[in-house]
Amino acid sequence: MTIGVVISLSLAAVFLVVQNIEWRSRRARLLLGIGFATTVLLAASFCVWYYGMEFHRISPDLAAAGFPGTWLDWVDTAVITGILVTAGAYRLTRHHNPHILYSENLSENSVAPAFHESVPGLTLLGFAAIVDMISWAKGIIKFTSTPGPATMWESIVALLRYPYFYLSFAVLILSIQLCWRRWSRRNDSVGWKLMAIDRAWFFWNWVRLAMLAIVGLPTLSAYSFIYWLGPWYLYGPK
Repeated sequence: MTIGVVISLSLAAVFLVVQNIEWRSRRARLLLGIGFATTVLLAASFCVWYYGMEFHRISPDLAAAGFPGTWLDWVDTAVITGILVTAGAYRLTRHHNPHILYSENLSENSVAPAFHESVPGLTLLGFAAIVDMISWAKGIIKFTSTPGPATMWESIVALLRYPYFYLSFAVLILSIQLCWRRWSRRNDSVGWKLMAIDRAWFFWNWVRLAMLAIVGLPTLSAYSFIYWLGPWYLYGPK
């Protein structure tokens, strides 16, 4: 069921993107809008049923804890989600009418680069990412050097199962990518363009992306938990 609901969410995202591509066709917009509403409603119904009934049955201990988190956690979640939803709504809407509202070539003005593109900012970003990966490597070496049955390979496998490692690794890759692009394009002219967008379409794209986030985050959480809980080991080699 959770696989089906995740597929439903994926279809909802596809419907939303295609609807913005086919925004000139009234019939296509209507059909894609119905498809989006249907698939999101299926996922939302699953979340209500799962967290209202099924979660308490399959995991009473975790369900009894509820949603542990401080008010600061919820504020951070709302702010980060709002930033991502706003950026996504802008990107979806700006393809409707590719009209440049404002353009400026920074190379013609004595404008200092943004802090995240300056030498101190890139140095701090790269240093933080490298230090994080060095701490992971030191942890593996320390874990394998202590007496016990764990080998180097087993330690690496255990590390690859830890979600926070992927976040650290992603920060490292993105830091290297940003530093390389800034260095390779250090002599290029930088142009900032602000695209004109339709306010009504932007509003509805924002609402629909917010719906996807509100329904998608608990759905993916349920899918991850059930995938971990499921008897997938029965299908492995005997």
